[in-house]
Amino acid sequence: MKKDEIIELLKKQIKGLRDDNNRLLDQIDALIKEVSSLKEALLQKGEALSKQQRLTKGLAKLVSNTSE
Repeated sequence: MKKDEIIELLKKQIKGLRDDNNRLLDQIDALIKEVSSLKEALLQKGEALSKQQRLTKGLAKLVSNTSE
């Protein structure tokens, strides 16, 4: 193999690796956005659950006070 052929092969390999790297970086960005979205949804669900638990506790107090 001649020097020029080796150089061309290496250039093609570098281009392929850069393309793979860019594809993986795009995938990482998409996954980060998805994780952020899921985290936000989980936090909102936790807030809703806390509110529901407070309401349930308040109702239980009211029921126990009226039955006394």
